[in-house]
Amino acid sequence: MNKSMLFIFTIVVLVILGGCTLAAKQNDIVKNGDNSYVPYVIIDSDIYYSYQLDDDKYTKDQVFGEILKKVMSSDRIIKEDLTSNYYNKGTLIYTVNEDNKIFIIEQETGDEILKKIE
Repeated sequence: MNKSMLFIFTIVVLVILGGCTLAAKQNDIVKNGDNSYVPYVIIDSDIYYSYQLDDDKYTKDQVFGEILKKVMSSDRIIKEDLTSNYYNKGTLIYTVNEDNKIFIIEQETGDEILKKIE
């Protein structure tokens, strides 16, 4: 009888500790109700993340296209070409002269680089 009580006690402690760990992880993901995410654009079924264009390393070439749809930020990435979780519909995307794997997206606050996730 003593072994069964010890076993039940151990199970109860593990369940309680497991619940506390889960609650701590969920609090790290959402802080004060704000979601954190990285701006992305889907181009030819690939995900391109946005980075600040800090120097004149890349120059615009031709208009590649424009954002066709802005999707709501979520845990899932919707892989429809020329969709974004950040940029507005109609935002222009340019190819660059220096690298065919990089794009420039035009912003009022300054152009940004789009780099493919490898």
